[in-house]
Amino acid sequence: MRYSWQDLRLYGVVPLAIGYAMRSLLLAFLLAAASLHDATAQIAEERLTLALDTLAQIAQDGDASLMAHMACLDHGAGVEGGRIAPCVYQGDPRMEHTAGAFVDAIYEALPPDGAWILDAVTTRTVEGRGLTEVQVKVRRDDEPVGQPVFLFADHASRPLLVQVNRGPSMMLADAPPPEEPSVLDLPILRAPDLSVQLPARAAFLQAAARGALPHQDAAALIACRRDTDEEFVPAPCSASPVIEDRAERVDQVLAEIAFLFGDATIRPSMEAIVAPYEMEGFLGAQAQFVIEDGGATRRPTLFFMAAEGAYLFVSGHPDMAPLAPPVADARPRLEALLQELFRWARTGDVEAAAPHLVYRGDGPDRWRRAIDPTVSAEHAVAEAMLRELSTYAGPTSAFEVKTYFSEAEAEGTWHVLEVTLGGNERTVFAFLLIEGVFVLGDID
Repeated sequence: MRYSWQDLRLYGVVPLAIGYAMRSLLLAFLLAAASLHDATAQIAEERLTLALDTLAQIAQDGDASLMAHMACLDHGAGVEGGRIAPCVYQGDPRMEHTAGAFVDAIYEALPPDGAWILDAVTTRTVEGRGLTEVQVKVRRDDEPVGQPVFLFADHASRPLLVQVNRGPSMMLADAPPPEEPSVLDLPILRAPDLSVQLPARAAFLQAAARGALPHQDAAALIACRRDTDEEFVPAPCSASPVIEDRAERVDQVLAEIAFLFGDATIRPSMEAIVAPYEMEGFLGAQAQFVIEDGGATRRPTLFFMAAEGAYLFVSGHPDMAPLAPPVADARPRLEALLQELFRWARTGDVEAAAPHLVYRGDGPDRWRRAIDPTVSAEHAVAEAMLRELSTYAGPTSAFEVKTYFSEAEAEGTWHVLEVTLGGNERTVFAFLLIEGVFVLGDID
């Protein structure tokens, strides 16, 4: 068959041109898809890093809350083959055994004294489900010690652990959960030790700022204003009612968090210097991080307010003066000393207590030595201090330490215990270290 030029234009050149145009459009689409994939992969890696950090902390503490981070199959969801959901412990021995195996495997894979990084993130198909496989490089003392592999299922943008190093799996074991616990139920976010709780809260806020957690989860970590007839009362932004636009407040805070930390990643296990502070009559705490930023050192500091049994983020500062770091063995020594001081206060034992009470007279050795009970004036001061202590001691001298920190002042380095006495009453006891002996200097 013969074709005219018009026919060739219709059947050859035009389709060729259309083909080139389609190929260009396809190339542009693929480039855009690749760009979108890169952005999505970045968010996925942040979620995976946060999940692994949380798992490592839970395994280190031997905490049963691991079940909330494990993938199970819920056959009551009406989905063929079951729906992936977090596991919930119900006394099933099989689930308990598997959770214990997970804790042991995670503890061995991510040792508390080892540093780790994501090495490779790929996808695997298991029983028709697309799962994310993560290989991690672990180092101890700058030496490689292992490359564990974790398998995660994606549940509502939240990674749930399926396997560790091809070990047992609750998803494969087919155990149904009845409900989905909130990520905010994690014990680490309510740990009594604020040096554990506040870095975890900062890490979760940063994860929300980067899109790795939904805003509604972040709202429960942020303070909003709640007014009553008598006084200003802070409340979580997730509570009701609050007088602020909660969505606007959460957006502002997450933007502030992104600015405070920049490109640095805050992990739940990251160390921070914690110190109490007071705002509008409410006790709070500040957590200071040390970040190396372009060869310079920054100390972003976050301020939290105690409200409704938790510490809520209020504001932050991108670079504050350094807080004095705590002394490694001071806290247990101070706890034991405070217990003894309460006992001496109940019995009125001035001679025993005096070596641990600071001299606050007018001489040049003020704040530089302990009280001398053989001097009548100082003996009287010691008696007065013990009477004051007895008002805090109670019949059992029971107390709970909320935090310990140290700070440099004109008198020297103060070592401070913030404790709870008799219910919710919080008191601060400040000590000086003089010639290797702690002495009580102030009660607030």
